[in-house]
Amino acid sequence: MIYLNEDKTPISAVIFDLGNVLLNYDPKLFMKELGIEAKYYDRLIEVFPKSPEWQDLDQNLISDDEFLAAALRKEPTLRHEINLFHKHWYDHFHA
Repeated sequence: MIYLNEDKTPISAVIFDLGNVLLNYDPKLFMKELGIEAKYYDRLIEVFPKSPEWQDLDQNLISDDEFLAAALRKEPTLRHEINLFHKHWYDHFHA
C-alpha cells in the first residue's frame, strides 16, 4: 500500500495524464509526419480523437477492428489516410 506522507492516508489509485503532460500529443503534427495532406487533418480528427467510436476504443468497449470499420464507414474516401493513421498511432507518442 502507498500512503501520503502528510497524514498517512492510503492511496488506492494513481491516474496518469498522458496527453501533453507525460507525452507530447499533437495529431496534426503526427499527420504531417505521416505525409497526410493538410486538407484532411480536420476530417481525420473528427474520425479519431473526437469520435464516439474513438472514445469507445479508448475505454476498451470496442476492438481495433470495430473502430477501424466505423472510421472507414464515416470517411470512405479517406481509406488510405485512416489506415495509415491507425497503423502508426502508437508511434505518435513521444515523452
